[in-house]
Amino acid sequence: MHSCARGCCGPGPSIVLRVSALIGRVIAFCWMITDSSITMGDRMTDVHRPGVEDLRDLLRRAGRPDGVRCLLRWLAERIGCSAVLLDEFGALSESYPEPPNGLLDAAADSIASVVSLRYRSASCQTGAHSIRVLAVDAERLGPTLVVAKRGSLPDDAAAAIADVARLLRLRWRADEGDRRHIAAEQAEALTREAILHLLMVGQLDGARRAAGALGQQLPDVLRVYLVECDGVDRREVAQRCRRASGGRTWIVECPVYDEHLIVLAPAEPPADLLVVDHALSGVAGSRVRVGGGRVVSLLDTSSGYQQAFHALAAARNLPDGFASFSPRAELDALLGRAGQAWASGVVAALLEFSPERRQDPDGDELMATLRSWLDLHGRAARQLKVHRNTVAARLRRIEQILDCDLTDLGTQAELHLALRLNRLNRVSAGRRGIRELDELLATFPVRQWAESLLDPLLGVGASTLLATLRSWLRNNTRLESVAAELGVSVVGVRKRLLRVENLLGRSLLSGPSARYDLYLALRVFDAAN
Repeated sequence: MHSCARGCCGPGPSIVLRVSALIGRVIAFCWMITDSSITMGDRMTDVHRPGVEDLRDLLRRAGRPDGVRCLLRWLAERIGCSAVLLDEFGALSESYPEPPNGLLDAAADSIASVVSLRYRSASCQTGAHSIRVLAVDAERLGPTLVVAKRGSLPDDAAAAIADVARLLRLRWRADEGDRRHIAAEQAEALTREAILHLLMVGQLDGARRAAGALGQQLPDVLRVYLVECDGVDRREVAQRCRRASGGRTWIVECPVYDEHLIVLAPAEPPADLLVVDHALSGVAGSRVRVGGGRVVSLLDTSSGYQQAFHALAAARNLPDGFASFSPRAELDALLGRAGQAWASGVVAALLEFSPERRQDPDGDELMATLRSWLDLHGRAARQLKVHRNTVAARLRRIEQILDCDLTDLGTQAELHLALRLNRLNRVSAGRRGIRELDELLATFPVRQWAESLLDPLLGVGASTLLATLRSWLRNNTRLESVAAELGVSVVGVRKRLLRVENLLGRSLLSGPSARYDLYLALRVFDAAN
């Protein structure tokens, strides 16, 4: 598992491109300085070649951010011409100065013969201009240099053109390597994000295949960390996390929260996980906060993410900025097979749903939409990569299929629990057990779970916070309604709920939220008292 973990962040094709570009640059620079003669179409003698100082000046120009334009300007000023660089398809890329109108069109045949690599170079005369066309990279499809001068080109022009062409070739290949590196990094980031999404919805086979396409493996057991960057570039923080953990982690920029990084750390061997835990706690501080979930199986990545999200809420109130998820028994684990049978009955209509039109979402897509919306509400569209109107339309369809009101928090809590139980073990819709949730919750272990969850709010001095929480849940988490009911400001309500977050070590105001568990816990607690 150790080698697999390191493979998650090992060097990929993008690194090879950068190394190749660097090697090519060094070789070309050394070759340019030591080469005593230059051949480009016709052999030139050394007396026409620009001096060493000129070459050094060219190297300095080539290394600037606008190196291509600097080289073209040097050539244009040296031989009194218009220097034009065309891309690999013959389109204008850069020029100094602008060529006369119609000049490139007049030389179109010569340019086309070089762009297509039929010839390495070509010359023509158009009106009063002498034109020299040169393939900058004759080994493969690449840019083309066009030099146009009124009158005849000077005798030493070929040497200057050859020097500039070689540096343009070097600069073009280096820039192309950078472009490919950036594109490869972006593609890999999108692939990692897609793999994370597959893990979050429990599609392990697809996630493993996608990871295999990157030459990487996913661990069987892992710990999810959530890193929050407060005013700090999260790419910089990602590099710090990667270095600190010795490349053992899989790091993904969260597609939902712009300031979050999601870190998946293999939990085997345990010694490696300790290294990662220590490393990420070292990264945490006043502007970078880290929350870690419990060790979970790959199938339970979504649960691990929710645990890390709750731990992050606690980390915001700690001086070192690091917190681990406070272990408590989870409600879905306490309900067992009876709970899974109940869950199957609740979502049976979605499990069995088949759209009339192929382009409409099927039951699995609607389930994924419902799960994302219950966790993230307004941010679900970002996670699903669809328009928010699409999410709204799917939610209306779900309401029709399940015959429910999704604006009601009680309905949301029941569906959230049902989806969690259904993820654990998808029971056939035909197996129906206990139909009423209250009957399912009326057990001693569940009452213990409810009291344990609410315990920080049941002590002396916490009655105001508990009353605020009850009002918030009763009003379907609408802050304005709570403020009107309690006679306090919206800001005051928010501050109280943040104190509840701190006491419980759970996120409330941001999703994934503990609101559903708290709703069910109060339901159980009130029924027992």
